Amino acid sequence: MGKIVALGMIFWLLIGASALCAQPLMIGYAPKPERGGRPVAGGFESEHRPIPLRQYEIRGAKRPDQLTAFVVRPDAAVQEIAVLPGKPLLITFETPVQNGPFHGPHRLYVQEQYVEDKTLVVRTAQWITLHHSCRWGHDLKNERRLHQFSPCDRLDLDMIAAPLWDENFHVNLMSGDSLVVGVFFKGRPIQGADIRVTTEKKWQKTDATDSSGKAGFELIRDYYPSAWSVFDRDHPGHLLVSAQYVKDHSGVRQGKAYDRIRYESTLPWRYQPSRKDYQSQAIGLVIGLVVIFFSSLAVYVSRCCFKRSSGARRS
Repeated sequence: MGKIVALGMIFWLLIGASALCAQPLMIGYAPKPERGGRPVAGGFESEHRPIPLRQYEIRGAKRPDQLTAFVVRPDAAVQEIAVLPGKPLLITFETPVQNGPFHGPHRLYVQEQYVEDKTLVVRTAQWITLHHSCRWGHDLKNERRLHQFSPCDRLDLDMIAAPLWDENFHVNLMSGDSLVVGVFFKGRPIQGADIRVTTEKKWQKTDATDSSGKAGFELIRDYYPSAWSVFDRDHPGHLLVSAQYVKDHSGVRQGKAYDRIRYESTLPWRYQPSRKDYQSQAIGLVIGLVVIFFSSLAVYVSRCCFKRSSGARRS
């Protein structure tokens, strides 16, 4: 009996591991964005520069014919979006320039559902577009609804990560910062959801949500240039936040029976080197300049003293 239980546990562990290792459903910036030929740094558009038409690519879809997409505007309005067939799969939506109701974060969602191995798989990809221009001012920076999201009521499972930007809609996540991820099931915090944070350099950390539906992560410092002289304070680092939650539930979808549901969600974001890194560089530069100044001053004083003593001897 014990062997059977052990084999069963190994089986489900392998199933879970294969699910985590499978390519996730993700949203990424389109390969050739319409930006007047100007490349997009790091795969993300600048939050400072408004764009009238946004275009993104859907990656990792297993059932392209089952994809649905919609965007939640800053004013909470929901707009359905068509998935453009082809390779790659693309989605577009408008963000009118200098249109007040469109200032702030837009939450873009793509979802697919299918039955596999008697499991209903519900995969959701999320992308957040910050739409504003500093030239317009930041009149909406005090609007709490633009900085504190509520779970999307169109999704069974939604994931909210914070803090991702400051009050002026500027990305301010940095290495060494604490990132809090909340998972909600049907609008309520859910305990026991698996959260994973993975950086582009393959650092990752996994945790489960607590009774408040949250898990916290401290981002690792993984930017080490070859020399401080080439240190880039705006160096873009990429990360992916993933959530997974499994629920026992029987049903039938498109003629296929299932006895459990696995929810998956992803959110890509970016971060920059810690302020302490380039502050320490600035402090080191100041100290170096001070040392050079006093060394030069000491050399100058010693030479003056030497000239005076030489003149006194000759006289």
